[in-house]
Amino acid sequence: MKSRFYVKSLLAVTTTLISVLSFNSQAKAADFGNATLSIGFECNNDVTTLILGQQPLGTWQYSHDAVGDGTGGNHYDLYGMGFMEDAKYTYFAINTYNMGIDAGIDTVNDKGKTVYNIGWGDLLINTTGKNVAEANGNLFGVHFGGNTSGVSQVGLYGNVVGASVAGLHTSGVHENLSAYANNFAQSKPIPTLAEYQQWSLETYVSYQPDSTQQAFINVNFSLDDYVQTQSASVQKAFKDVNLSFENYLQQQNNSTKQAFVDVNLSFEDYLNRQSPTTKTKYHDGHSSTVQSVNNNYQKLLTNAQTKVNQTQNNYATLIEKAQTTVNSTTTKYEEFIVKAQETVSKTQENYTKDLSAANVNNSYSSLVSKYTKINTLNDKMFGSLSREEGLAYFDQKGANVIGSGNWLGQIEMLNLDQLTAAGYNKSLFQGGQTIAFRIERSAFDPESVPEPATLLGLATVGLALVNRKRFCKSVN
Repeated sequence: MKSRFYVKSLLAVTTTLISVLSFNSQAKAADFGNATLSIGFECNNDVTTLILGQQPLGTWQYSHDAVGDGTGGNHYDLYGMGFMEDAKYTYFAINTYNMGIDAGIDTVNDKGKTVYNIGWGDLLINTTGKNVAEANGNLFGVHFGGNTSGVSQVGLYGNVVGASVAGLHTSGVHENLSAYANNFAQSKPIPTLAEYQQWSLETYVSYQPDSTQQAFINVNFSLDDYVQTQSASVQKAFKDVNLSFENYLQQQNNSTKQAFVDVNLSFEDYLNRQSPTTKTKYHDGHSSTVQSVNNNYQKLLTNAQTKVNQTQNNYATLIEKAQTTVNSTTTKYEEFIVKAQETVSKTQENYTKDLSAANVNNSYSSLVSKYTKINTLNDKMFGSLSREEGLAYFDQKGANVIGSGNWLGQIEMLNLDQLTAAGYNKSLFQGGQTIAFRIERSAFDPESVPEPATLLGLATVGLALVNRKRFCKSVN
């Protein structure tokens, strides 16, 4: 993975990639090689991300965020972040316009209604190599500001479940960005005109919508292939329709199987099942015994025949329903193939038409226009991330705070002078405020985590604030 990425922030409606930090789960404490850091606000107004490389200890790495993309004005604008680790500490620095460290503390108005003030999200730390949604519950996290988090104590947390509070602040506008993730998957490099003119049909198809690409796969589906895409009940019907009665009977319980034996049981065999005393009394003509044995034998035959009839009826019903499902599915398969073939044929026609000498310039201009829009949006969403990396780190549900977790250790807030003394280049960013803190690397190792300690309020800790203004904005 690249050692340095300049990742632009998401657009206002696409700002849900929150709080990811990923590194080798088998590594020792604070091994941040190939890690990914991301931080945003509770309402996802803006987000910035940094992917780390295998840098020597004491080397700072930075990411630059797009300027002016924070929804609601400069107040919600992030400008970038930095990371460095030395032998003992990991250092985190976030540059922003003027979002106060405790801006997200919510209040209650005179009518008893909670006023949700927008502040920082939490920094989530993912050691699994999976995206945040998949790793939820196996995360680390850092809570450093006043926000609507599921935890209150400042510090590092383990076994974190990430959660989204965007809905509290924006009525759910940023709660789910699946559509934008799908859009990101459509991003493609734009060819030159000369390259476009030499395109094969395969390349042309790869630039078409997912449904068109799928049609070129579907058109070659066998009925068996198609059935595998259907529900479990449909797949079962295709197995059941050829099920013999003998195999069906083997699937039944022991009492049903026994009924098929008992229905043909002779009286002599039934009598031999009885106790020696009962058989002796029956042969001696003991009236009550003879009557009881005869009645029980007839009852056994009647019950066995009833169960046999019921089982045979159930089998017939199963086969009938299975055949109905098979017939219906086969009809749908034939329609499915016809539809796929229509799409394939139409696409082949368009390919020939678009790359013809008469139309190639116009079709090329249309393609450039389409993918310029898609790629521009995705560049603002994911910046230098590749398609694979963007989708891997993208949390469509927008987890931006610690929902729950176990407190592991404290963090130390730093002022700008302390940060600069550690080698941070403050001239890289235009934001007037830098939030910074450091964490002992050993805190990430469960075997060396210190006992929880009471932290002083943030007001008593040196905050890395060049501009100490405090702003809280409610969207209610």
